[in-house]
Amino acid sequence: MDTRALAVALSGLLLVYLSTLVSGLFAARVCADHFDKVVVVEPEAWTFGQEAREPANFDTRHFQGNSATYNTFTHRRSRVYQYTAVHIYQVLLLWFLRRLFPGFDEHAKQWGMLIRPCDVNASLSGHFLRAPKVVNGKAHATIWTPRWQLEPLVRRLVCEGRPDIEFVQGTAAGFYLTSNRAIASVTVRLEDGQTKKIESALVIDCTGVTQSGLKLLSRAIPTLPPNLRESYNADIVYSTLEYPIPPYIRTIIFDLNPEIDCRMVSLLRCGVDRVVFTMGGWAVEMPVTMDDIRSFAKAVKVQHHIPDYFYKAVDLLRPVEHDLGTVYEARITNCYNTFYERAAHVLPRNFVAMGDATMRVNPRFGESPSARLARSLSMPSFVKRPPQTNHLAKEVLQDDELSNSESLERHAIRGLRGGHHNASPGGDAEVRMSAFWRKELIIGHEQVAQECARRIFEGTERVERSAYAR
Repeated sequence: MDTRALAVALSGLLLVYLSTLVSGLFAARVCADHFDKVVVVEPEAWTFGQEAREPANFDTRHFQGNSATYNTFTHRRSRVYQYTAVHIYQVLLLWFLRRLFPGFDEHAKQWGMLIRPCDVNASLSGHFLRAPKVVNGKAHATIWTPRWQLEPLVRRLVCEGRPDIEFVQGTAAGFYLTSNRAIASVTVRLEDGQTKKIESALVIDCTGVTQSGLKLLSRAIPTLPPNLRESYNADIVYSTLEYPIPPYIRTIIFDLNPEIDCRMVSLLRCGVDRVVFTMGGWAVEMPVTMDDIRSFAKAVKVQHHIPDYFYKAVDLLRPVEHDLGTVYEARITNCYNTFYERAAHVLPRNFVAMGDATMRVNPRFGESPSARLARSLSMPSFVKRPPQTNHLAKEVLQDDELSNSESLERHAIRGLRGGHHNASPGGDAEVRMSAFWRKELIIGHEQVAQECARRIFEGTERVERSAYAR
């Protein structure tokens, strides 16, 4: 990343996003504070209508599965595979949303979302997970809502809060590279078949598993290494069964370890009047009916962590199973990582990949939204104080010590202190910080990035060693 070029970009060049996911909305909103103009390229026509910025009101349809017929949602968000699946969000996401969108809690309440302590009552391998620390008698909260509710709200708040962000319907069709390894412009194929060339100071790929940026780079750079992407088949399956329910049932139970069992059982309150069962595991049959839920849960080996009220909830929901309940079946196959650093010698200096566009992490880690916002938060470090030279940054990126978590922590601390430790502004510490963030953006040191984001929010001066001693 050439941060000197970005300093020039602040004077009026365009920032282009290839976006289909919420990561593009996060990044666009953050970078709108640092660039004169931000352009978001969206391929789905539906996202430009008012429906994409309103509380979801989906119809349902009957679907014949392998073992039963059930209702499932019909929606128009075709490019987001798990759009109607259950999501559990980390504390960091709510911090981010509150800072980015004033009055977010009130907006969430109006949309029927819950903000509650982040104690998921989860059991893994027969051991309950610890909840986040209670500070001054107050537990850290998170937001409890499905993806199909959160994304429209984020889209509305981004559009209303920064109406200067331009949305263009189309798909990126090509990169034009300059002789000094920078993307000068992006060719966009519009909905009417015409093409439009958009000049760009920075290009961020937020196209998720499509990885459009990687495909366009391979066309534009003949010498791009062919071995950037590595993948494996996680063979994870799960089904999400959602029902309206009285508000007093609000618990979640997980159980997942291949040495004990490979099945997961959960009951989650995901809104004011909705609950979701999620049942799955590695290469198992997915439940799609109430009878399936009971049989699946009874087969889990660690039964003492599944309380009696779980089965009582199943019985209470039977009257609404067929008419009001919906089912979503998911199959998670390829998990992958794209090692862009292997092509550091030929990559454009102003190209960034975020989220699933660079890697798809095994969903059992539960990192998805928090990882996106951590990477969005790292973007300002590129543009606030460009270093005087890129020479040291190049050396740091090639330095093996960056693979060491202690070194990463040190670079992060030094950078967030604004170049202290005997370094002048724009000097050694800041160049190393830029290198650290570039490494994080490409490889995904989520643990370090999230702790750095926490310090940005709270304004603290020190990073505790215990934050990384896991």
